[in-house]
Amino acid sequence: MNAKVVTQTALLLLSSILFIGCSKGEGTTSLTINGEGSSLSRARAVQSLAIIDAAGNQFTITEARVAVRHVEFGDDSDSSQSYKLEGPFVVDLLTGVSEPEMEVASDSLVGIDIERVDVRIDDVDDDYPQVQPSDELFDYSLYVEGADTDGTPLVIQLKFNEDIRFDFLSPITVEGGESYDMTLALRMVDWFSAIDLTDCLNELSGNDTLVISDESNTCNSVEGDLKTAIKNMYDFN
Repeated sequence: MNAKVVTQTALLLLSSILFIGCSKGEGTTSLTINGEGSSLSRARAVQSLAIIDAAGNQFTITEARVAVRHVEFGDDSDSSQSYKLEGPFVVDLLTGVSEPEMEVASDSLVGIDIERVDVRIDDVDDDYPQVQPSDELFDYSLYVEGADTDGTPLVIQLKFNEDIRFDFLSPITVEGGESYDMTLALRMVDWFSAIDLTDCLNELSGNDTLVISDESNTCNSVEGDLKTAIKNMYDFN
């Protein structure tokens, strides 16, 4: 699918998904993408993230990575001025650390009244030198690992190939020679709020892992439900 998506939460939670700081001299704009609902001006060490499904099942996420093909800063005018930061990037959603770092010379953004940021989420292929074929993220857009309160392991591997669009209430103006930090949050804590994993957990035996994946033969409906729930956080154009 090649749909463009716009966050529904952007207008209500603008302060929690975007932070811009400015200091003179360096002339670099840095972008951080994380899975939290809070803004971070710099990547910080986060060991885990707690999420709860619709039935109250709690999971502790200890790894979450997403593949980003490119990021585009643009306006919504007829001229559609924009700047594309080419990847590929692999982003740790717990720490906000991206490999390589998402940085662009601020001078490249001068003249663009930034009203949106489009993040291309993409399946990993051979164009991603950061990810080896043996890596769990390979062939997928998103990889998540964790466990529930009873210690049952959880693994999520999903394919998206979508543009996630963050719209802002008012344009962002970048000045040349200044340094900026931007943070976009994907709000992982909301992904499971409409998903009930109870049946899937009850079907497991022994030390089985709860696998939610495009390739999994178990919990097939949950895989589709989770992707739908994530996408319902956004408006498709």
